[in-house]
Amino acid sequence: MTQEQEFQEVIKKNLPQQVGDVLKARLSQADKDSVEVERLNNLLLQYTVDKSKLEERIENYKQFDKRNEALDGREKEIEAKEKAFEIEALKYQLSAEKDKTEFSKNIALGLVRNTEYRKTIFDSEISGQPVVDGQGHTHYPVPSSKLYEESQKVE
Repeated sequence: MTQEQEFQEVIKKNLPQQVGDVLKARLSQADKDSVEVERLNNLLLQYTVDKSKLEERIENYKQFDKRNEALDGREKEIEAKEKAFEIEALKYQLSAEKDKTEFSKNIALGLVRNTEYRKTIFDSEISGQPVVDGQGHTHYPVPSSKLYEESQKVE
């Protein structure tokens, strides 16, 4: 005999029928509740397992976040170094262009400084008035040449 059957016999013998029906209903409800408690315990166990898996996943994501932060920091450092390198390269390029400009300027000024301008003026000049001789011929004065030479050095 099962325990339930024993309880039912005791109830029938010792309690009135109404009290027995109430106890029977309560025992039936207790059986249902124990099944429900078992189901809820299994569900709780499943939720606990799922929670553990999710916590493990969160830890993995935190590690990924730390790695990503480290990578972001490295990327920023590399970008800063690249910018500094570009600036340095531009400084060298500017310096080279300044040197080229200065060199070209010095060559141009050197050519001009060493250049001597000469100006030669050849001019003929007639001094005096035409003279008429005794025979009626007009004699013009002989032109004389003048040579002017100027030289100028540009510095």
